[in-house]
Amino acid sequence: MTRRLQIMPADEAALRVECDEIEGDLEAVRDLARDMGRLMRAGGGIGIAAPQVGATERLIVVSYACAGVKDAVDSWEAMLNPQIVWASEEEEIQAEGCLSLPGRFGLVRRPKFVVVEYKSLKWASCTQECHGLFARCVQHEMDHLDAEMISDHWLEEIFPR
Repeated sequence: MTRRLQIMPADEAALRVECDEIEGDLEAVRDLARDMGRLMRAGGGIGIAAPQVGATERLIVVSYACAGVKDAVDSWEAMLNPQIVWASEEEEIQAEGCLSLPGRFGLVRRPKFVVVEYKSLKWASCTQECHGLFARCVQHEMDHLDAEMISDHWLEEIFPR
């Protein structure tokens, strides 16, 4: 039985709960990741975190389209129990939005490059160097796993023209 996921709005209490490490049923996690990937694409997003759909697993899904991979519209990476193990001192300020805050954007300062370790959907240990929009997206989605919202990091809210 497939559950119908929906994006939680920013005021939803589930977005303010720290997520639990994934240890158990990988089949259920794979199903959740697949459904999150579909919902992310349907919403026009480039990343999504489990709390945004009301789940408490340390799981993010990030589109390879934001990594500059050609023809990556339907290609994404699920990261289980992700951890940033290195972040550059070099930072940049960019506008960010969030599927849980539709139509709202803010300027956010983040490290320009990060290295993330995580488990794949096959439970393989992975290390990925992330830069550009992909690094920003990974950091943004990982904030959700720690009960943080993008608006917690805004230097200022900006309004699209």
